Amino acid sequence: MERGDGRRFLVIHGHFYQPPRENPWTERIDRQEGAAPWQDWNEKIAAECYEPNTVSRRLDGYGRITSIVDNYRRISFNFGPTLFSWIEANHPDLLRRIAEADRASAEANGGHGNAIAQAWGHVIMPLACRRDQETQLRWGVRDFERRFGRSPEGIWLPETAINDTTLELVAAHGFRFVVLSPYQALSIRPLGRGGRWKEVADGSIPTGRAYRCFAGGTRRGPSVDVFFYDAPLATDVSFNHLLRNGDRFADAVDAAYARTGGDLVVVATDGEVYGHHEPFADMALSYLVEHAAAERGIELVNFGRYLDEHETAWEVRLKPGRDGEGTAWSCSHGVGRWKEDCGCNTGASPGWNQRWRAPLRRGLDRLRDFLGGIFSSEAAGLLADPWQARDEYIDLLLDRSPEHAARFVDERAVRPLNDDERSRALALLEMQRHAMLMFTSCGWFFNDISGIETIQILRYAARAIELAGERHREHLEAVLLDELARAQSNVSRAGTGADVYRRARDGARVGAADVVGHHAILADLFGLNEASRLFNHDILPIDTSAQAVGDDRLVAGTVELRSSITLERSRWAYLLLAESLPSIECRLRLLQDGEETPAAATILGETAPAAGGSPRAALDAFGGRRFLLRHLSAEERLRALRHLTRRRMDVLVERFAGVYEENRDLLRLLHRASIEPPDSLLATSRAVLSSQLAGALASWDRSLSPAGLDTVAAIAGEAADCGIPLDLSPAADRVSELVAETIRSLGDGRGGVAALRSFLAAGDTIGLVLDDRGIQNALYPLIEEFRERLATASLAGEADLAAAADLLAIAERFNFDVDAMRERLG
Repeated sequence: MERGDGRRFLVIHGHFYQPPRENPWTERIDRQEGAAPWQDWNEKIAAECYEPNTVSRRLDGYGRITSIVDNYRRISFNFGPTLFSWIEANHPDLLRRIAEADRASAEANGGHGNAIAQAWGHVIMPLACRRDQETQLRWGVRDFERRFGRSPEGIWLPETAINDTTLELVAAHGFRFVVLSPYQALSIRPLGRGGRWKEVADGSIPTGRAYRCFAGGTRRGPSVDVFFYDAPLATDVSFNHLLRNGDRFADAVDAAYARTGGDLVVVATDGEVYGHHEPFADMALSYLVEHAAAERGIELVNFGRYLDEHETAWEVRLKPGRDGEGTAWSCSHGVGRWKEDCGCNTGASPGWNQRWRAPLRRGLDRLRDFLGGIFSSEAAGLLADPWQARDEYIDLLLDRSPEHAARFVDERAVRPLNDDERSRALALLEMQRHAMLMFTSCGWFFNDISGIETIQILRYAARAIELAGERHREHLEAVLLDELARAQSNVSRAGTGADVYRRARDGARVGAADVVGHHAILADLFGLNEASRLFNHDILPIDTSAQAVGDDRLVAGTVELRSSITLERSRWAYLLLAESLPSIECRLRLLQDGEETPAAATILGETAPAAGGSPRAALDAFGGRRFLLRHLSAEERLRALRHLTRRRMDVLVERFAGVYEENRDLLRLLHRASIEPPDSLLATSRAVLSSQLAGALASWDRSLSPAGLDTVAAIAGEAADCGIPLDLSPAADRVSELVAETIRSLGDGRGGVAALRSFLAAGDTIGLVLDDRGIQNALYPLIEEFRERLATASLAGEADLAAAADLLAIAERFNFDVDAMRERLG
């Protein structure tokens, strides 16, 4: 029943998702220059949105921190499973905090957590075949259970795309509710009483309540409750900068109840608007959920709790879309945005079209069907129930250990399998994963087939074809290219979709030889331990040996390569030439089955030239594939070049040291006379002092004693005295880490606070610019605990009071408002 007690409820839902960006061969995101200074867009968005929403600042009128808020504890949210897998690998502490927020929200909402599930791969569900929709839901559920330790109540459908089949499957998988756009509703009427349907196809559905939706249009069918978000609010939040002012945001929510027709307002948007699309919008959100909503008599709830407290009294029919294809929140033409030139785009250039969408969809549909046939026929001889194994493959994706992979196949095999058969079964399952990833919705969403999102899904297609096996490759590529050749890019130099596909495939593919080449170079530069696991492969060194040839060095090695995805094994021999110049080249040779693995010393003995000969003759004698520094991945090439640069700089700094010593007094005199020294003298002097600073940090004992910073202070003082600009950020980073670690270990705040205060003062004297944000995050729980102790008057004795004074001084140093606590302390 609908309430008449005057209570008002608010659900804010954030759909947190980024398209998968990993190279399909390496499962790592290549460096993306547009995201600089971050490595890639995921890192940038995590820094601007995902992490800030766990520690959002509330500020007073003076810009001081009054509280730090975890927004995930107050809003409804979903995270795309592919994004979550990246967060788990790269920011596990962030994943832990999000899961903790869900547990805390369940305690506050009668057992209903804020997190809801999402279909796994962000495919447009109504355009997927029924079998893929089933797997997407099962993988989404299993991923959710792994992350949050409970079953999901609701699900976010990618782009809110839904038709009758999708609705039926959502209900069959036990989901209680979904969230849709008001423009997806067709008509409504009271539930259980029959009567005439009221048309709401123009988006006029009252969004202030939940509705029951029956699959098949009959009450005998399965049903799901539907929440419709408030479209004007969602638009203002997403596109009209409502989040630039917390009070305006709160006022807009307050005003929305007049149009919702009930006691509920639902705001649903991309979660990235809270900090990435709209900088610092996490702070407007935390202001609303922690203060402004309650001030206006609005209760924050989540969908599950609302359904428990409100009986669903209305039913809704959804728009079927053309030919029953369904509808979505981001396409006014149903689901045309992901299959045809419907007119939806993101601001395409004049004269552009999206006619490329149709052949792209046809080509991938045809490829999916052929891949499904290969999977059915070949996996049937290996797995008892291939399609059930595919549905369960999510368990292997969540634990990629080789032991688990072997056990996963063996438990589902029709008979005991040998190593090659086990690898083939895993390759076929992985092929199916990529066959679904190639339908990621972003590939159609934007303006041209040459865009990075479409390139990404074409790489998934190429990887799926490769996993199908060499004997299928030519036919499968012909099927796909036949359609892609009809997809003309709006960018003349890009050509057709077939051209885009070939460039996408060739520019990303990393084969076994590439992995061994990476290993050979990185092991020589950084050591074997640094190159024992690369690009989803374990590299097991068998033997290695080195020999000097003049100023150059030859390194021979043999390794066993094992894919952590398919468990496929191969043996390789390599010969590497490291010249006196920063130049590295190696040759790689695959050892055939039955071929004896040569000893590394034997390789050198057979190939190393006689004294005085050219070491390059050794490479020619060894033969095999050539692999150079420039063949390294962008990230590893950058790491290697930085390492080589540091090595060269170490040599140069030794030469510069004498120059600096001879000219130090001159530099002081020039600085005191406000005369700029020559650039060459300044550069060499800075290199020397920077090297000394690095050495001081390497030997630092990480103690809280201010004396521990004496060497750093001396170097910084000398640089200042000579007018040499010195980068102190390495020292500041190290000190920031120690300060945050120390604060987290302080416990009740009584021990070590005085030492920390003195240490911070020493750092400030040097001029270290610390990572205030990280330290604030560590400090806030301690401040809150201290505030509680003040409220309960549990401080006693001079030691307690002294520690309290030190803590308040530290808190004030890091921009917390401590006035009230200081007054209370007296």
